[in-house]
Amino acid sequence: MNSQSSPAQPRPIHPPAPDAKVPELLAPAGGREAFLAALHAGADAVYLGLDQFNARSRARNFAIEDLAELLPLARQYGMKVLVAVNVVVKDTERRDLCELLARLEPLGVYALIIQDAGVLRLIRTHFPSFRLHASTQMALHNLEGVLEARRLGFRRVVLARELTAEEVRRLREHTPADTELEVFCHGSLCYAYSGLCLFSGAQDARSGNRGECAYTCREPYKILSEPGHGFLFSMKDLDTADAVDLWVRAGVDALKIEGRKKDAQYVATAVSLYRARLDALFGRPTLRAGAPLTAREFDAQPSQLHQFHDFTFHRAPTAFHVKGRYAENVIDLDEPSHKGALAGAIEAVEDRWIRLRSRVALSRHDGLRIDAPGVLYHAEPQHGSAGEPNAGAGGPTDPLQELEARYENLGLRFGIHGLKRDARAVYECPAEAEVWIEVPEGHPMPAPGDLVRKTRSDALRQQVDRLARPGAEERLRVLAPVETRIALEAMGQELRVAVAIHGPRGIIAREVLVAKAERPRGESRLPGILKDLFALYGEAGFESTRILVEGDTNFFIPPSLLKGLKQKLSSSLSPSLAALISHAANEALAAWAPSGAPAVADSTLGVKFDRLEILEALGRYMGEGPSLPIRELCFEPKRMFLGQANPAEGWARLTDAAAGMGAQLRLALPTVIRPWDAPHLKAWVRLALESPTPAFELGNLGALGLLRRLSPGGEIPKSASLATDFFLYALNAQASRFWGEQGFSIITLSVEDDRENLSSQLGRFPWDLARPRAILYKDTPLFIAEACSLTALHGGCPGSKACGYRTLEIENTKGERFTVAHEQCRSIVYGAAAYSIAERRPALEALGVRDFRVDFLTRPYGSEAALEILRRVDRGEAVADTHSAQFGRRLL
Repeated sequence: MNSQSSPAQPRPIHPPAPDAKVPELLAPAGGREAFLAALHAGADAVYLGLDQFNARSRARNFAIEDLAELLPLARQYGMKVLVAVNVVVKDTERRDLCELLARLEPLGVYALIIQDAGVLRLIRTHFPSFRLHASTQMALHNLEGVLEARRLGFRRVVLARELTAEEVRRLREHTPADTELEVFCHGSLCYAYSGLCLFSGAQDARSGNRGECAYTCREPYKILSEPGHGFLFSMKDLDTADAVDLWVRAGVDALKIEGRKKDAQYVATAVSLYRARLDALFGRPTLRAGAPLTAREFDAQPSQLHQFHDFTFHRAPTAFHVKGRYAENVIDLDEPSHKGALAGAIEAVEDRWIRLRSRVALSRHDGLRIDAPGVLYHAEPQHGSAGEPNAGAGGPTDPLQELEARYENLGLRFGIHGLKRDARAVYECPAEAEVWIEVPEGHPMPAPGDLVRKTRSDALRQQVDRLARPGAEERLRVLAPVETRIALEAMGQELRVAVAIHGPRGIIAREVLVAKAERPRGESRLPGILKDLFALYGEAGFESTRILVEGDTNFFIPPSLLKGLKQKLSSSLSPSLAALISHAANEALAAWAPSGAPAVADSTLGVKFDRLEILEALGRYMGEGPSLPIRELCFEPKRMFLGQANPAEGWARLTDAAAGMGAQLRLALPTVIRPWDAPHLKAWVRLALESPTPAFELGNLGALGLLRRLSPGGEIPKSASLATDFFLYALNAQASRFWGEQGFSIITLSVEDDRENLSSQLGRFPWDLARPRAILYKDTPLFIAEACSLTALHGGCPGSKACGYRTLEIENTKGERFTVAHEQCRSIVYGAAAYSIAERRPALEALGVRDFRVDFLTRPYGSEAALEILRRVDRGEAVADTHSAQFGRRLL
């Protein structure tokens, strides 16, 4: 059924249960102005990135010195600050990472949001004071994954955006309360699961898993396999303001607003919008005690806030899958960027002026965008077999040219400088008024009927500007949090006062004062004096967030002696802390030492595949007596290619084939396992567990958790051989060591990695725990997504009988071609050119690699094609029509 065939019925609002928790409102901060706007608008917490190691490297971000200045202000108002270290880290960056963590530790941030297993190991071993949150980049999307994250020490899991509210509710029911669940409620959406996008890295060496996304999902594409074109992967923006009750009903602990590349206006309006929604739902103010007064003053009505938000940066809205998997079309084929709020259609054009009746208030310095009113042709299911040229502000053009112009942001956009009403110049005009607007020189003139949209509001800018700077009573300065412990002990005629200042790594500074044990004439004021005096070490840049006084305080101590004691402490604090930071960084860096040595052995080959038909080609290859023999068959069972086939019969066929080749049979669990995927997999997992030598390949913590749950007694057999797939990223030796310590004996190296970094990592590899595996040939899954381009092309999900899960062949504006495969309702995109480094095998062998793999997944391979690829791999020859990704260049 087409989801857009009838108007949506109003959804009943679920009132919160009496004991319902108000979720934390977590705001993005891409720079200082956004940080202050979030604070003053009433966010409960902000998350931000530093200059390195965060998934929004092109945001303004923060130097550690900037963060150190802002943290005391956040503590003053009770706002938590979370720091994202949420990228995969290259081995060559190990020193920078250790130094960053050592410098960050004393600042007192609330938590770190991380993705990389090496970062996890480093923190658990060397910086255990950090509270850890599992980034959405870890693609945690099921109960098993959440429980595995909990087992590894994460206090909060940021769930994949693809989950429905009902799935989240079930996760909350079965997850212990000591593990928090966080969901994205608002902002930009990636087409692929976060952490599972390789498109940007494969095409431009700018890895989305390292904060360098090239936004290939926002590009226009032409469909070659049928009539059609559009922004096939450009997601609408997430907006769940009208579904906050579903999040509360699901029991989430935090609502996260995406947008670290967006400005203070976006942050302030989004925070205020969701605060208003929470207030309305709970029937009371939900703003935390201690929040700035400005948060209560910035209280426009929710309807106005939603409109204001249209002026900041917001594409067409979608609730994504929150209300259900097929509730709506989530892709905008027309537009890759925001349009703003519709003001109206142009009624007349005279000289450089346009006239319209504006639906929204306008003022000078507001931003406008003008577009032609026509509908672009996208697909045969929507528009038939041909499309009509479009016309408007830029003149007539064909749809593909218009799409490219929109991608390049070439449309008519300008700020208002001339505004008239009734032939008089005005500064502003109200909504529903007739107004004349001057089009600046140098811009093409639009035509009557073109649509005018307001993209920026100067009035909103003026409101937010005061939120985006420190208040009159607010001072920014560095004050690292410490705990001061004071112990008093009388020893005859002497009083011993020992003061120790503690940081996260223990004592930073310690001094002892010996004074005369003199009792006060009246009531002792010493406890208050000590707490006031040692509350702040301002010149040194420290503040006591906790002061403990122990012992008999009924004494008098001359103030001059106490001040002298404090001065000694203050003078030693900074150099002592610097020494501790340096020691911590060097100690962590030493963890990168190699262990063991590569085994002296012949190179062997494993083949991973998802269709049983490929076995014929494998048998023929082995019959030729290759120098690189197949010693492992790795099979990933997919319903799409197995249909109703009996798992026992399939497993028996695989077992016989493996035995005939003298190969190990390994079962690969899919990277994504949603609730509807698990029943199909269980039979295969149990068959593998019953084999004499069980072996598994896993590419997600959820797969590891599922295997653990299905194993006898909830423990994976010690006899089982475990291999990581490359989506359990290992771009540094610490990550490889971590996976080795988790029981994996094979670590599959990333297809995104470059030769320089591989050399660094393998030079420090934990050879005593595991062996590395390199993929020589593969159709890299550029996107793995639940968002469906077929749904967009049909104007809504038409059902499987109409879409047929058909494959789309597409092309971008550079002439590069790709395939969009639909494995039932999951989309997998791969390039016309596969990844291959078959001819680079000697270089990998020189680094100690002896375990290699070829993948035949998703793309249908005939027996002859597969056999030719295997022969070239065996001979160490380049495979035709392939690319080597970053192997010979540098991964950004």
